[in-house]
Order: sequence, then C-alpha cells, then structure tokens
Amino acid sequence: MKRKGISQYRLIQDGIVDTRTLDRLKKNENTTVVTLERICRALDCDISQVVKLEEENSDVRRSLENSSARLSSGPKNSVKTERNKK
Repeated sequence: MKRKGISQYRLIQDGIVDTRTLDRLKKNENTTVVTLERICRALDCDISQVVKLEEENSDVRRSLENSSARLSSGPKNSVKTERNKK
C-alpha cells in the first residue's frame, strides 16, 4: 500500500472497505473474496500479493481427514431403482 501511495484511510474513504472489515484484516480474521478483489483493484495488484496461505492447524486437518474417511466408508449404493426391485 505504501508503494502505491494508498492509505488505510483512503481505502475507507473510497468505499473499498469499511472500518470493521479493515479491523478484521488487521487481526488476520476471515474476509470475503469480494473484499480481496476490491483491495486488489484499488492497489492494482494480484491476489497473491495480498494473501498468504498458511498450513492448517494439525487438529483441524486430522478432523477433516477423519470426516472424509467416515464418508467414504459409508453405504455404497442404498438407493433401489424400479429395475432392482423386480
């Protein structure tokens, strides 16, 4: 932002983000893709220049893997068609 000469105040004044969204961004909280797109347009940059993906918490990842395993081991095809009933 500094290199582009755009301040946080200007982002708010130009309606790019509101103060609540800016506060969430400062705290590394979730935001929408729409908000990121607006910021990127205002800064004339690519999303990869403003977003950094970090590895998930290992507990969250394990939980997702376990959920996925349960889903894939469930019943395969429990729907009966008219042809299968005969």
